[in-house]
Amino acid sequence: MDKKTKGKLIYICGIDGAGKTTIAKKLALDLKNAQYISVSENSFFTDQIKKCKGKRYRDSYDPYFRGVQWALDILYMSNTLIKRLLKSGVTVILDRYFICNSIYTPIKNREEYELLNQLHGMLCCPDIIFWINVDPHIAYNRIKNRGREMSPKEDLQQLIVASEQYKNKCRKCNIIEIKSNTSELSENIIYDYIKERLG
Repeated sequence: MDKKTKGKLIYICGIDGAGKTTIAKKLALDLKNAQYISVSENSFFTDQIKKCKGKRYRDSYDPYFRGVQWALDILYMSNTLIKRLLKSGVTVILDRYFICNSIYTPIKNREEYELLNQLHGMLCCPDIIFWINVDPHIAYNRIKNRGREMSPKEDLQQLIVASEQYKNKCRKCNIIEIKSNTSELSENIIYDYIKERLG
């Protein structure tokens, strides 16, 4: 019996409002044997805590604790879902993963950094990482146009800070930068790149 070809893990990162989710979902439809996976739909640890705290969850815990709990959600998703899909030959597309987690988790000392880094080190490693580098003002307007309550990290000043953090982190790594202010152009660039590299 022929062994199945292992699937590829594609990770799309960027600030809120960059178009990550829109592009990831569209790619999952356009690519053969691909699936979009969302950490917000596979947040085992967060769901357990929210059962106890309800809407007071955000105010009940330190931002670093919430960041580590998010890292645990990602690790749980990686071990229980992503590994299985990749092994069965499915291309997995993510829009929030370890870089997003490190950007939005405030770290005060080396011990906190090392703990987060250890958790990230246990994740499935992406085959390709795309960073959508969008103007924070454009991202902010997209978020406002969604018509829902905005989270603190979606504030314009927070988007500007996060954008700088992405620049510092992504330009040091082997990450493909997509500098575009339209989701359609970003999607086309990513799709063409994947088709050329992965077939």
